Amino acid sequence: MLALLLLVAQMPTASAQVQRSFLNLSFEEPPIPGSNCFSIRVSWEFPEYAGGTPTVPGWRTTETHPGSWASNTTGSCGGHPPEPPARGGLQIFKAPFQSTEAADGVQFAELNAFTPSRLFQTVCLMEGDVVDWYLHHKARSNLTGGEEFEFNISTDPEGGSGPNDTSKVIPIVTARTGGSGNMSMTCGPLGQCFFEPAANGWTRYYGTFEWTGATGEQTIGFQAFEGGAGGNFLDAISVFGISPVVEFDLVEAEGFEGDHTAANFPIKVRVSGNIPAGETLAVEVAIVPVTADGSDVSPSDKVMIEIPAGDYAGEAFPIPLNVLADDLREDKEQFRLELVDKPGAGGYRIGSVTACGEPGKGVATYTILDAHMTFEKTGTFVDVVGGLAPDGTPIKNAGDRMDYVFTLVNTGSVDLADIVVSDTIIGTPTLDPSQSDVGADGRLPAGGKAVFIASYTLTQADIDRGEISNTANVTASLPDYPDRPPLTATSSHTELIPHIPSINVSKTGAFDPETDDGDGLPDPGERLRFDISVINDGNVTALGVQVSDPGPTFDGKPGTGTMTPFSPQSADILRAKRWSSPRTTRSPAKT
Repeated sequence: MLALLLLVAQMPTASAQVQRSFLNLSFEEPPIPGSNCFSIRVSWEFPEYAGGTPTVPGWRTTETHPGSWASNTTGSCGGHPPEPPARGGLQIFKAPFQSTEAADGVQFAELNAFTPSRLFQTVCLMEGDVVDWYLHHKARSNLTGGEEFEFNISTDPEGGSGPNDTSKVIPIVTARTGGSGNMSMTCGPLGQCFFEPAANGWTRYYGTFEWTGATGEQTIGFQAFEGGAGGNFLDAISVFGISPVVEFDLVEAEGFEGDHTAANFPIKVRVSGNIPAGETLAVEVAIVPVTADGSDVSPSDKVMIEIPAGDYAGEAFPIPLNVLADDLREDKEQFRLELVDKPGAGGYRIGSVTACGEPGKGVATYTILDAHMTFEKTGTFVDVVGGLAPDGTPIKNAGDRMDYVFTLVNTGSVDLADIVVSDTIIGTPTLDPSQSDVGADGRLPAGGKAVFIASYTLTQADIDRGEISNTANVTASLPDYPDRPPLTATSSHTELIPHIPSINVSKTGAFDPETDDGDGLPDPGERLRFDISVINDGNVTALGVQVSDPGPTFDGKPGTGTMTPFSPQSADILRAKRWSSPRTTRSPAKT
């Protein structure tokens, strides 16, 4: 695994990242065009000197340039900056350069191209880190005295003033390599160092040490103390063996039921460090219920995140977690995610990936949002017309009124807005601000209610049906979540209208003036006129009203005259209406 925390001062970003390995270990970035050539490139630290050309990621340098371009200082590969960089210049070779192949890949670097300089990266070493390392060094075969380098650690980017300068640096290894291999080597005080020949004439230096100093930022670098080198080549570096650092990218998140799945769960695990080729890092996240339970999230106990091999500087990896949807109203249920610390070989440490030695985000809380509402419609009868039924209750008549109240309660955990209520017989009710919690911005907060009112006047058709039924519909949007569909609800009300049937009949009779002789006595041939009226004083239409009348009697004897028929013979009488029919007959002969 990896060995060091590299602070991405390695990358020109707004926020630094702690990384547990070196970047660009074989100087393959940026790619150099051509072959058998070299090019001067600029460290990422000084992009202002790059003139728009790609910078070298990871590496920093104390190298300076003589100050003018010439064929022997710019190189023949091309792609160098238009002007010599005042600071941050790195000499990158493209193999095969004068028959020199790279130790890894196709590119390698010159340790001190123009001046005694130091190539380094800023790292965060933690107390107790055990570091395994190796590097490849080579001098040109025509350099009989070889080339010297020192692998060292220092808080000062400039490094030491000479080999084994323990006043400024902690040497790891100081060595001189000749054209045919190692010429001398001295191990530093922290651990062991070794060397062995490698392919293409390179010498591989390797070893291990334990960092016993305090946790903090250090520069780990490779330093030359002789200037104007003719072939002080460096390539194929690895610093590894320390557990990566992991933390969550967020400490809290929220979402609606069913919104977040393994494909888009919002909380991620960030990783800084090296995972060697052929290995994976298994990061364990425990799922801890707070108010949620196993029916709300899957998996419900733990989830494993497999991080593939590679060098990472705070990269985020998704957590394969599904927030499940159900039909229960469960506002702001929560569960907690906890990183499980696994120090040691093959494991990881929980810590900040942005601040060296700071505690990381090892705990995160997820809140399940729920959007729902209740909607109720109530109706109240108002007696306008008057009239009492036999049991003393008001008769519901055409012209009476129903007053309706529509109450919406936001029983969810998010604001509602754009509330629209409609009714099948009333149309659009009116919001009653005095009873409502709707704000000036049209939002109804969680727990608030919105009350709408409307009235309806009963018709005779309603009375005759025996009931009045209507259904109200409501829609409400989620203003803070515009991509979610609006909420909808319905509520119905049925008002029973008891039928109170009732009719009154009245009959009056008199001599018909056309035949009356004025003596006040019924005479043969005189006509009697009868007026019969039927009044519907119930609340429903009286259908097929038909009056029968056998005719008058005289001294207990039926009259012998002829009765004219009723006109009309039958009728439907609406509530509170009168039916009237005149009828005449001849009076009997006098005896």
